[in-house]
Amino acid sequence: MRPGEFEWIEQLARRFGSGDRGGGLIGIGDDAAIIPFGPSSADEALAISVDSQVEDIHFRRGWIAFRDLALRLVHVGFSDIAAMGAAPLHALVSVEVGPEIGEIDLAAFTDGMQIGLRELSAELIGGNVSGRAGGFSAHVTAIGRQKRQLMLRRNGAHPGDGIYVTGKLGAAAAAIRALTSVKDASLPIPPALIDAFRKPRAHIREGLILAESGWATAAIDISDGLVPDLGHVCKASGAGAALDLDHLPIADELRAWMPNDPDGAELLALTGGENYVLLFTAANNPARETDAARRFAEAGGQFWRIGTITAEKQLVGLRLGRTVSLPTQGFDHLRGSLR
Repeated sequence: MRPGEFEWIEQLARRFGSGDRGGGLIGIGDDAAIIPFGPSSADEALAISVDSQVEDIHFRRGWIAFRDLALRLVHVGFSDIAAMGAAPLHALVSVEVGPEIGEIDLAAFTDGMQIGLRELSAELIGGNVSGRAGGFSAHVTAIGRQKRQLMLRRNGAHPGDGIYVTGKLGAAAAAIRALTSVKDASLPIPPALIDAFRKPRAHIREGLILAESGWATAAIDISDGLVPDLGHVCKASGAGAALDLDHLPIADELRAWMPNDPDGAELLALTGGENYVLLFTAANNPARETDAARRFAEAGGQFWRIGTITAEKQLVGLRLGRTVSLPTQGFDHLRGSLR
């Protein structure tokens, strides 16, 4: 039996090395690799990551226009840069184009790339174009920059740190469920729910505020689900977590779409992928938290505290003060298809 996605990544890390390589170079194990410009931790460094949008894995062509697909690719790719607390700089884009994809489609995709990169103040500097037997996929290498000492990583969480998210959860996962289920798709699907999937936003401003404030201790973007992505932070930090389920910020459009199934809505918020908000941990420092909240508000953002990092190396939920088990499923690229 072949390994799952994260098992294979661990095998790759053992084979090729992970974490701190010396001289400030950080390899496999975070949302992006870190390549320093100079010997000092105060020097700027590059954060570099790669992400994909593959037809019938991340999307179906009937779900999203080519313009929006390009916008989605750009924001999804730079979400990893946001999680490092870095500012967007450059992008390389590779596309694989089936014979049925026409000139109008490619022009729309080009428009979307241009709009998305302008939104993030990044520049396209190259890439690759390839044919394929059928369908469409695109890949982006996202490059950002930040002072090396300010870069956010997954391994800095400590017991007692608060756990926070920079957005509400579950709407994109609900949209995918609706779009892939005949039963659910027969119901009116709120446009805001579908837009949560079609138009994710890289939380760049939020990541920069967290990095520059010195308050956050670890960060990751939520692409595979809150529970599995929190698990990555806990594993890297050698810690555990207790999630406060009574204060989980479930997306309003998800609650409205599933008014009679609060447990189902909570499950999607805990395990559904494609959120692309930031999950971060931070020390219990009321003054810094207040300052971060003010800066977030000035930038049009917000964050919610949803739990606490613990010394016990396990993930648990808290409901009305009592410990409950958490669902463990999330998206695995080598054991699943559409999220």
